[in-house]
Amino acid sequence: MPLYPDRFRCPFVLRQGWGMTIAAALASDRPPSLPAPIYQGQCLRGADDVPLWTERAIPTNPRGTLIATYGITGSLQNQGILQRWATAAYQAGLAVLLFDWRAHGRSLELSPVLTSDGLREGDDFLALAGQARQLGLPEPYIFGGYSLGGQLALWGAWRGQQEGCPPAAVLSLCPNLDAERSLPWLRSTRLGRWIEQRICRELCRLATDIANHHPSSLDPAAIAQVTTIQDFDNYLVAPRLGFQSSVDYYRASSPLPFLADLHVPGLVLYAADDPFFHPAIAPELAAIAQRNPVLEVEITRHGGHVGYWQGRDRWWAIDRFQGWLEDSGTLPKA
Repeated sequence: MPLYPDRFRCPFVLRQGWGMTIAAALASDRPPSLPAPIYQGQCLRGADDVPLWTERAIPTNPRGTLIATYGITGSLQNQGILQRWATAAYQAGLAVLLFDWRAHGRSLELSPVLTSDGLREGDDFLALAGQARQLGLPEPYIFGGYSLGGQLALWGAWRGQQEGCPPAAVLSLCPNLDAERSLPWLRSTRLGRWIEQRICRELCRLATDIANHHPSSLDPAAIAQVTTIQDFDNYLVAPRLGFQSSVDYYRASSPLPFLADLHVPGLVLYAADDPFFHPAIAPELAAIAQRNPVLEVEITRHGGHVGYWQGRDRWWAIDRFQGWLEDSGTLPKA
């Protein structure tokens, strides 16, 4: 398995997956050192005409556009990592188009449509890219995301390849690649179960908000049965998508089966000590990367889940993504 222990210089005290994950999450809640761009908010349309709330900012003489979203819960209003990433991209001359994906943030208020872990969100990326042209956000388009959002971005690249309109590149940080194995793994430790319960409460809150904004869209009794992330998918998501169970749904939405055939240039950053994901996935991802010379995969020894924090407001993954865009020739010269 290719490891790059020297490329990411992890602080010694954070060389443990949970330690880095928690420290980075706490650090991302602090005010960033650079002011965020001034965004213009607008409802755009995703696949199936689903309304999605977006925020965009365009610098002077933009060199391209980053289209990106976040992970399993939250909204554009509380995602510190996404805001830092967008600010860094903007400072480097990229326009940014951020969006609340299905059943999140203001998109939740606009539509009762639930998530699909990429099966439809991949097409949402493509739909937003199509509207970006009309709004003056220039090509090349780069799809990006982290955690579950990283899975969505990979689906966006895959669907673009299938439809003949791929993005110029895809950037995926600590993507969820196999929920069937990773969710039981997360529940196998006391801290993992505690983290899952926090996520589960957020998912139930999202579902309750959908039911409140869109009466009769969700059954409160089904929401009341949810005690795990897998329950949420079993009772609320999988049946609506036509799957018999969450396991069938996870297998269908996993990006692992198509990564070897994804010919969109890009960079996937993945930590071998990510405590959210089953440890067997990292070597499998490394094997896939060896069969795909177009998609670059960096598996680091340390980094945690959406971590890579180096102290103060220093985020290695954000810098690495921007460096890759410059070095790969994806962006025109500044």
